[in-house]
Amino acid sequence: MAATIDLPLGANAEKPSFWNPLQGGGRSKAWAEDAKAKISYFKFKLETIRTRNAAERPTSEASEGRVATTGGSDWPASAPGIAQPIDADIASTATATDRRTPSPAELDVTCHLVNELLSRAAAAAAGISPRYRPFWGWWSGAGIEAAYRNLHYAEASIARLYNKEEVRAETPEVVRRARVSLAEDDPNRRFTVGLLGPGDSVIKICKPEELSALISLGHEASDRNRAKLRTFRNVVLVGSIIMSVLLAVLVGLAARWPDLIPLCFTQDPPPASPTPAVACPTAAGASPAQQPLPGLQLGRPQAWDVFIVALLGLVGGALSVAVFIRGMYSNTTPYNVAVPLSLLKLPVGAISAIVGMILVAGDFVPGFSAIDKQAQILAYAVVFGFSQQLFTKTLDRRAENLIADLPTASKPDAATPPRQSSA
Repeated sequence: MAATIDLPLGANAEKPSFWNPLQGGGRSKAWAEDAKAKISYFKFKLETIRTRNAAERPTSEASEGRVATTGGSDWPASAPGIAQPIDADIASTATATDRRTPSPAELDVTCHLVNELLSRAAAAAAGISPRYRPFWGWWSGAGIEAAYRNLHYAEASIARLYNKEEVRAETPEVVRRARVSLAEDDPNRRFTVGLLGPGDSVIKICKPEELSALISLGHEASDRNRAKLRTFRNVVLVGSIIMSVLLAVLVGLAARWPDLIPLCFTQDPPPASPTPAVACPTAAGASPAQQPLPGLQLGRPQAWDVFIVALLGLVGGALSVAVFIRGMYSNTTPYNVAVPLSLLKLPVGAISAIVGMILVAGDFVPGFSAIDKQAQILAYAVVFGFSQQLFTKTLDRRAENLIADLPTASKPDAATPPRQSSA
């Protein structure tokens, strides 16, 4: 009798903890619930295969005088009703028929392996091993990677027990995953894509062992791409923190010493009084030669000048976020890069507004020095804040490429170009 599928957590079991949202209380993560559902599905799938093989064994041993063995298989070169491959390279590989019934020893070994993999996945999904920590677990993705990797290897192990119909049913998904995750010049990708013909119809059924290897290769590639997406998300978050700190330092210094970052514009020659000759982000006033009273300094930089420009730069950056999110792929991975990229655009927009106004005030940009109204300064601040998209556009493209390398169900294959091998 093959080993039954049970998922004991043993000594690693813990009581539900407030600091571990993976253990219940209605606060569990979406990826953890998805992993638990897949664990239940794989348990059912393996138990179904075990029961079917136990029922088919006497028939398989008696039919046509064959005796099941622990090794080898009977895979004729072709099978009735199966179309021949259209590719010469694929035609050299034999087409599968019904798989032999696994021996009890082979079935026991497979069930034991899958049971262990599913137990590890369940422990990771519950935040037990690796132990979930409120921030570090989210930052490192250790629990997510452990759960998915064990589930993927469990899926590949179960595939070794498939019969012909199950291999046929699984082939389109394996091909879809290979198209997205594997590089175009990868021979495994070419072999996998060759299993389907026009209209994505199955024209060749590979052996269960081959299907298991293809499932493992596709999942390993997608796991690596998902890890790259997590690293990219973390880098973007660190960049957002650094830019926010830099912005706070600039605003703080300007508030303490307004003359350190002057953002005022003086008309040359100055107009006659009482027309304001100096325009600043917070007010417009007379030039020093036009001051009516010694204590009145309306035409000098104020403590709030840089803050107002930065605030309007934030507004411009927020407007660009709307354009960015509209064109960003949605993805079903646990690592959301749209939010970190959107957060990065806000401080970058504020700093872009400050730097842009400094360049204009220093006559560094030809044609932009004739600013004589406070409203013009504020308008330019919004424009410079929106223009941060020129600097962050490269990051947006990188995020889209990383998401395109993940075989998620949120986008069709036709919209995803084949991957190129990286140097």
